[in-house]
Amino acid sequence: MVSIVFASQVDGKWNSGDYAGAQEAADKAKRWAIISAVVGIVALILYLVIVFLIIGASDNNNNDF
Repeated sequence: MVSIVFASQVDGKWNSGDYAGAQEAADKAKRWAIISAVVGIVALILYLVIVFLIIGASDNNNNDF
């Protein structure tokens, strides 16, 4: 969401002649988009690791008969 807020500021600043402000907003939007993507990928990997650990632990418990 942060990236979207900064991206929405770019056109307004550019059209009003604030080219440096538009570039700064675009840079911030890009930075936050990258941060969001990395955090999302890390969260997905952690989720999958936890799911596979839980599945592995339940398989081990079922084989103890």
